[in-house]
Amino acid sequence: MKKSSVIFLLLVFLIIVTEIMLLLSISKLKQNVAELESSLMVTRFEMERIKKRSDEFTSRFLDALGPWKGRSLTEDEQNKLSLFARTVQGTLLSSQNELASLVNVKPTLGGSWGIHSSENIIFITQDLLFVTVEDGHMMVKLLLRIEDPKNVRSWKVLARFSPDIEAMKEATKK
Repeated sequence: MKKSSVIFLLLVFLIIVTEIMLLLSISKLKQNVAELESSLMVTRFEMERIKKRSDEFTSRFLDALGPWKGRSLTEDEQNKLSLFARTVQGTLLSSQNELASLVNVKPTLGGSWGIHSSENIIFITQDLLFVTVEDGHMMVKLLLRIEDPKNVRSWKVLARFSPDIEAMKEATKK
């Protein structure tokens, strides 16, 4: 056999081996993509489940409001609430230690409870608030009443719900 024929056969052999390796790599990549898609579907399912639980808890909160649900504030109440609300919001936004006692659950991974936006504080009336508190991993929703308007720190927890904590309890039961 001539030297050029051997080189040609070797090149053909290398091309075939390279194609086989590429096909195997593509097959492995497709398998990895399928695994990632499957994992993503599980994550989406879990997120949908957590959102559904959160919506259920929010609905339970609103049901707990009873006669206050859907009530509009008078103009006088709105004016008083404006200044008072800013005071309460500022106090809540800077009260990590007090939030821990209101939440009454240890934060995960050594974090701390906080309200990260005034949008997480919803006034239902001047003394009734719906507050979302989180530690970066878990979320807790609180229904609070301010017992003494002169002392904005006179909070009383009327209801406490957490879809995350409930989900954790369910997961540990399995």
